[in-house]
Amino acid sequence: MNEKTNVELTKSQADRMRQLVQAGEYRNVDEILSEAVTEWLARHEGDDTAVLKRLWDEGIASGQANSVDLDSLRIEARNRLKAQTRGC
Repeated sequence: MNEKTNVELTKSQADRMRQLVQAGEYRNVDEILSEAVTEWLARHEGDDTAVLKRLWDEGIASGQANSVDLDSLRIEARNRLKAQTRGC
């Protein structure tokens, strides 16, 4: 059984969630919040099983694995990290 509740978000949080829904990464904002709460509970209850199961399922659903150039991957990861830290 589900329970309805209200959550207050910053404008940037709400905007980002709407962007993710519009991009098709999630069906709706409720799905994002449910995932976030599930992960938060798993972290605080010491049960990583739910997080690991979700990550496993995402990996399987993403399709066939491809070979990766590790140097290119490192550069991309560093660039993403820099972009994220500038946005904070």
